[in-house]
Amino acid sequence: MFESHRILVYRQGDLILEKVREGGELLQLCEPVSDKLEVGSESGHTHVLNAKVYRHANQLYVVVEKPAVLKHPQHPPLNIEPGIYTIKFIRDWFLQERAID
Repeated sequence: MFESHRILVYRQGDLILEKVREGGELLQLCEPVSDKLEVGSESGHTHVLNAKVYRHANQLYVVVEKPAVLKHPQHPPLNIEPGIYTIKFIRDWFLQERAID
């Protein structure tokens, strides 16, 4: 029997948060960056999430300790459940897909 693996992904405009399967051991490798996620978009507006941001190598992670809301003036607010998420951008994803094809 196959086990179902749910990958939790949130997208708000060009910002993507993808939940990682690793737990707290991942954070031991990371350095703290900020107490708030603030990411500018092409429109000049900012995505804001009250959650801690960490970095390991070139990857950013956001740690949502309790339910939080991702806000941006041009998009509906998104309720984000607790967890550790990678921070990605839709433009980067399209570039990776083209390189694989």
